[in-house]
Amino acid sequence: MLPVTMWSSHDSSLFPWTPRIDLSYASRRKLSRLLDNIMADDRVCGSALEYIWQPMASYLISPQPQSPNTCPNPSSLSVQGVGSATVRSALARNIPTVAFLRNPTKLPDDIRPGPTLSVVQGDALSKDSLKQAILHTGQPVSAVVLAAPMGSMSTRGKTRYEDITRSVVEVVQEVQKAHGKRIKLWVMAGSAILSHPDFPDRLLNSFMPMAFYEEYIYAWKDLEERFRDVDWSINCPALIKSGEPSGPYYYSTDVLPGYRKPYALTRWIPGQWGYALNIMFSNWMAQPVSFRTLGEFMVDHLDLDTELKHKRVGVLEDPGARK
Repeated sequence: MLPVTMWSSHDSSLFPWTPRIDLSYASRRKLSRLLDNIMADDRVCGSALEYIWQPMASYLISPQPQSPNTCPNPSSLSVQGVGSATVRSALARNIPTVAFLRNPTKLPDDIRPGPTLSVVQGDALSKDSLKQAILHTGQPVSAVVLAAPMGSMSTRGKTRYEDITRSVVEVVQEVQKAHGKRIKLWVMAGSAILSHPDFPDRLLNSFMPMAFYEEYIYAWKDLEERFRDVDWSINCPALIKSGEPSGPYYYSTDVLPGYRKPYALTRWIPGQWGYALNIMFSNWMAQPVSFRTLGEFMVDHLDLDTELKHKRVGVLEDPGARK
């Protein structure tokens, strides 16, 4: 078992100098449901929460990677999600790509079938559909990028995230065994399942006063315990923004990258509340990453047996090193 705390509970060994300030499990779930409802309101998401997670509508299945070329500047394109951004990055490098999604009409106008892109319609909970996509060219693809759906911010079971993730990885596992070819798998999650740099045995989730993205934790644990024979990695961004990257990307494995120490205000707030505010405002909201960067990062890392195998990966952009 992994030595990682999954839940948010006051730990006197970490905060011996503070009073117990914590919400009950039921209260955390109620607060999380309220935030879910707020975030689901388009009027809010389109303005005050400009950088909030956007739904990711497609899966990307990439055959044999080729030598990367310089990606053209897509400033005229509207990046609508991680799946679309990943497809664009793959096509810019002439990597033969199969886009598998439930509704092909959701593809952006600039992404259309062609010599290097096939579009396959299907349901990710149908193993037959998934196998047809993975074997679309007659041979298993070299890599699979699972870019949908977004997990619930709060209570377990509100979305199909866990079921779809399990369905995809089980099919990848079955195809590997049947064809004797290993496949790289990228799964999208969120930075709540990364560890805190100062407390590596604790997830960022465990500092929050609410049930935060539980589905990502359960899916990660399932991968750890049941699918060690698959070369998977989990992309764990915080907030995602539209538009151009603010600089070249950098990344860390298992812990939050680019950690910013607490500001003076949060430094004096008791217990894990100060840590929670620091994580949310000084790190997650202050350092969003673009869809384009996430797509390019995964296409850059489609090889097997790298340092990213079986790792949670945090990706950020460095404005100070802008190319």
